[in-house]
Amino acid sequence: MSPEARLPKARRALAPGGTLAVFWNTVEWRDDNLRAAVDDLYERLVPDLIARRPGFRGTRSGRNVSVQELDDSPLFDSVAARQYAWAETYTTDDYLEQLSTHSDHRMLAADAFQRLAEALARLIDDSGGTLRVDYVTRLHVARRVP
Repeated sequence: MSPEARLPKARRALAPGGTLAVFWNTVEWRDDNLRAAVDDLYERLVPDLIARRPGFRGTRSGRNVSVQELDDSPLFDSVAARQYAWAETYTTDDYLEQLSTHSDHRMLAADAFQRLAEALARLIDDSGGTLRVDYVTRLHVARRVP
């Protein structure tokens, strides 16, 4: 949803003086050989997934609503941003199960997801059987201007 639509919609949902809190988790992949190999798998096996992401940057995370967007809006004030870093180490099966919950992956053709999952499983297993994923939870809070 565009900023022109999302911020007015969020404002309408809040009472005067109400607070908007948006948050999301983004993956902060380390720059290493495993990440490069994962990026390569996506580029080779699911190019349609990549095509739906203009400027695809592999497994590099993008940002959603920005603090600047909220700061620039006359609809909100008292904008604050926080970040919380955390990590999870997944077994191969746990990572693939978690990945299967992502809407963009669920929309892949079953055979495409299966090929990707099998290739990721081999890659993770060949790298020791676990995959550490570093995350950052980003929280943006802003008060509705009356």
